[in-house]
Amino acid sequence: MDQVQSRAMQHFIRSPQRHYLWAALITALYLMLGVAYSVINPIHEATDELRHFRYVRYIADIGELPVQSGEAGNAQAHHPPLYYATAALVSAWVRLDDPLYEPVANPQWGFRNWEVGTDNKNLYIHGPDEGWPYRGPSLAAHLARWTTLLWGAGTVLLTYLIVLRIFPGRHAIALLAAAIAALNPMFLYLGGAINNDVPAGLAGAAITYLCLLVIRNGATDRLALWLGVAYGLASLTKFNLVAMLAVIELALLLAIWTAPAPDQRARWLRWLRANAIIAGVTLAISGWWYVRNIILYGEPTGFLRLTEIW
Repeated sequence: MDQVQSRAMQHFIRSPQRHYLWAALITALYLMLGVAYSVINPIHEATDELRHFRYVRYIADIGELPVQSGEAGNAQAHHPPLYYATAALVSAWVRLDDPLYEPVANPQWGFRNWEVGTDNKNLYIHGPDEGWPYRGPSLAAHLARWTTLLWGAGTVLLTYLIVLRIFPGRHAIALLAAAIAALNPMFLYLGGAINNDVPAGLAGAAITYLCLLVIRNGATDRLALWLGVAYGLASLTKFNLVAMLAVIELALLLAIWTAPAPDQRARWLRWLRANAIIAGVTLAISGWWYVRNIILYGEPTGFLRLTEIW
């Protein structure tokens, strides 16, 4: 019996399951450190956090997407809504008297911002009402922060899987890459704050992983379908991710032009078919957002209206 248990233990130590367990532990460490960051950093002190929070609460409390205007609460309304909708879904049960409230500004912030360390670093005045147990705006903000953290955890796991695809069987390298992502101080800081940059990281990582599958397994209809889903969701996360189309096209070209084919025409048809699937799925998922922007602002991104407001 002891020999059987010993062999089972040795098999586990040498098996990929052990490495997957380490990847899960690294992700858990990221979550714990990210929660610590979110608790230590006062609410709304992260970059543009108040404006991101207002977007979340607009969806949660008013029940519709904000439209860009010069009014308070709409400063981040140019961003696609996927992340904000998930944060609103998690925190909607916390009701606020004023979803677009303005915290008390710190009059000493930036008073002597040309001297290192002599000016106040906090934008707002923070009191005991923000402490544990969280309630009201503080609770809603922390729930939104922890939603960001979950997106970041997905990025850490995908980093592991991406590197494992590039270096098959090299779990140590993949674990090191995941650890570098998980323990990056700025990634932890942003993971513990309300923003759509960390979700953009997850969306970009998902597309990258699928592109590696395309390169390895070929531009199948199934993978093209999943790329369309990932690219559509990415387009609803942050507009900058539209640039990931270049990565997708590179993967398709590598996969199609290195695979056996009867002639060049067959390769071009395969490329056109994959692009048609990706484009169709992407438009079905995210096209409505860009049509909405054209109707509201006269162009698909909404950035011209943002520039006018600022």
